[in-house]
Amino acid sequence: MIHNFLYNYFIDRKVSFKLLILTLLFSALITLMITIVQLYIDYKNGMKAIDTQFSLVESSYLASVNQSIWVFDNKQIILQLDGILNLPDIEYAAIDLIEGEHYERGSILDKKHAQKKFNLHYHHNSQDIELGELTVIADLSNLYKQLTDKIIIILFSQGIKTFLTSFFILFIFQRLVTRHLEHIAKYTKMLRIDTKPEQLSLNKTISTSKRDELDNLTQAINTMQDELYKSFLNISAELEARNKAEKTLLEYKKALDASAYVSKSDLNGDITYVNDALCSATGYTRDELIGKPHNIFKHKETPKEIYKEMWETIQNKNIWQGNMINIKKDGSAFYITQTIIPVLDTNGEIVEYIASRYDITELVEKRKTLEKQYKTDRLTTLGNRFKLLNDIETIDSAALAIIDIDSFKEINDFYGHEIGDHVIIELSKRLLELTNDRFAEVYRLQADQFAFLCTECTTKDKFENTIKKLVDKLTNNPIYFQQHEILLRVTIGIAFEKKDLFINADIALKIAKQENKNSVTYEKTFNIEEQYKNNLEWTKKVKKALDEDRIVAFFQPIYNQHNKKIEKFEALVRMIDTDDKVISPFFFLEIAKKAKLYSKITMIMIDKAIEAAKSHDYEFSINLTIDDVVNKDVATYFLENIKTNNIGHKIVIELVESEGIENFDEFYSFIEQAKQLGCKLAIDDFGTGYSNFEYLLKLDVDYIKIDGSLVKDIDKDKNMRLVAENIISFAKIANMQTIAEFVSHKEIADIVSAIGVDYSQGYYFGEPVPYDEITKFTQR
Repeated sequence: MIHNFLYNYFIDRKVSFKLLILTLLFSALITLMITIVQLYIDYKNGMKAIDTQFSLVESSYLASVNQSIWVFDNKQIILQLDGILNLPDIEYAAIDLIEGEHYERGSILDKKHAQKKFNLHYHHNSQDIELGELTVIADLSNLYKQLTDKIIIILFSQGIKTFLTSFFILFIFQRLVTRHLEHIAKYTKMLRIDTKPEQLSLNKTISTSKRDELDNLTQAINTMQDELYKSFLNISAELEARNKAEKTLLEYKKALDASAYVSKSDLNGDITYVNDALCSATGYTRDELIGKPHNIFKHKETPKEIYKEMWETIQNKNIWQGNMINIKKDGSAFYITQTIIPVLDTNGEIVEYIASRYDITELVEKRKTLEKQYKTDRLTTLGNRFKLLNDIETIDSAALAIIDIDSFKEINDFYGHEIGDHVIIELSKRLLELTNDRFAEVYRLQADQFAFLCTECTTKDKFENTIKKLVDKLTNNPIYFQQHEILLRVTIGIAFEKKDLFINADIALKIAKQENKNSVTYEKTFNIEEQYKNNLEWTKKVKKALDEDRIVAFFQPIYNQHNKKIEKFEALVRMIDTDDKVISPFFFLEIAKKAKLYSKITMIMIDKAIEAAKSHDYEFSINLTIDDVVNKDVATYFLENIKTNNIGHKIVIELVESEGIENFDEFYSFIEQAKQLGCKLAIDDFGTGYSNFEYLLKLDVDYIKIDGSLVKDIDKDKNMRLVAENIISFAKIANMQTIAEFVSHKEIADIVSAIGVDYSQGYYFGEPVPYDEITKFTQR
């Protein structure tokens, strides 16, 4: 029975058995150490007692012995030696005199003993006379016997105590731990992830308030089993979804083959597959294309740089997209938009390329027509302002004259628009008469304004003389329409240097009007000094405002059209002047950019917006430009502050939409990091400038802010409403939310709500306010 008990509880339980052995060994070692210490203490105490007897001999007997020897009293000497022998543990005492006489009592011991010798001397007539030596021997047998007995008692008693204590501890350990571990082991062997098992439970009382390690282990195993089973269900669902996806992909392939021109090629660009649509579009048969290089479709008008950039892209394992001209078998050209995808194996190496093309010939032709219309004035068929600016960019040197009809509004008002149009057409003809060579061109810039551009004028004087003749011809020869005779007066601004050519000519025109001159040629001294002075003054103001913490944030509320609540604020920069006047960024922001102070202002606005977000339960928008994002100091400052304050979930980055993204990879990296910290992204002023839908999708934009120029007249202009509705439709498809800016009154608010705008911002809901006034919107 005892054997079975020991076997079942300890020997067969390897952990318990090992713990038992180690506990006994450790306890024995502790017992041994304690015994050695105790014996050492007892031994020291015993030796101290014997030293006391030796001291007693020295203090009580030594003087009388010296006296007895000095008077030669042999009897007294023997009695004194017997007295010493009567002391505890003293077994032998002897006196050896210098003259050779010897006295002894007791017997010399062969066993363990302690011995001490005392010098005998007598003081007589101021002399210290040496007499001999007293030897005393103490027996240590009793001390060793006591120590031996104590060892036996300690070892026996401590051994029994240690064994019983260890046995009891291990019994408890087996009951409380080992048997439950074995139950857990059996349970885990039976686990299966494809079935939901019964929960693991131990045969023990579980306290809800004081859970022990086994309870935690049991809970962890049950949680793990539940998670494994959920994972199994998820994987099963994913496999089922993947099978469905594969079937869907086959359907997509059918749809792609039906709508796109698809081809495959090997690593050298030789065609390995074409679909029927490509054969039909190009006039080639499949056999004529398989094995041929893809440049069989190459058109001479497609620049070599496009092909070079395409190959570099796909050979670097990136997707290439672009437009180009292709040629058919019959030699006719057609325009395509093409996407080429490198297909990679499991090792990440390219195995082939897949290209899909869509015919955009009709779209390109329409675009050319639209571009021509976009660059052409409808009334006169002359080039317009946009064409002039493009032409200036493409030439190395030129001379420009901007011609303004004086008081043209009076002609329209007096004679009517029909005659006004006739005057414009007639004037354009007279200007064209001066462009009798290929180095000059005439443009109509706006209602009463024309431009005369000469690309290869020989001298400045010659161009000015030409313009003088033009003025004479226009002012001295009236324009006739029916019975009306109309005399024109014109004012002209002239500029020669290509840099800022149009701006300088426009400045010259304004000066000519101010000074009431027929024409003025731009000089570098025109108001430049005054402008510089103004810029320097504002630069000083901005620097001082930065030093004195007078660059502040005002916050404009953003209204949720669905729940009718204020949910967001946009942080807008303001400067507080020394007289406490609030200054709009219109007056200082551009100058701050030129003075390289803009990044400091941005960092201040980051701090102000984060501080507001920490104190209020709203989202807060921060305006960032592309320059801010690619500025490593600003980008790092933004990301570190967002991370340190753990506030990303309440911050929205507003990117000014009119700015293009040249270094998209660097910009995307910043946006990705900001998104990982919880920030959202809004595109500001969308709809008027840089409206790149592809980048919107790549950047995973959260909000599109419809530009105020589209919203402010939306209650009057149907075209504005149509553009806004198209933007909203795109946003909904792309799962983005929209914010309408410049909502200044109720009529606009009702319209933007009706067409599906998610949020509104403008003076109708609240003007920008200082930080300490944000709470007034909370109280609404």
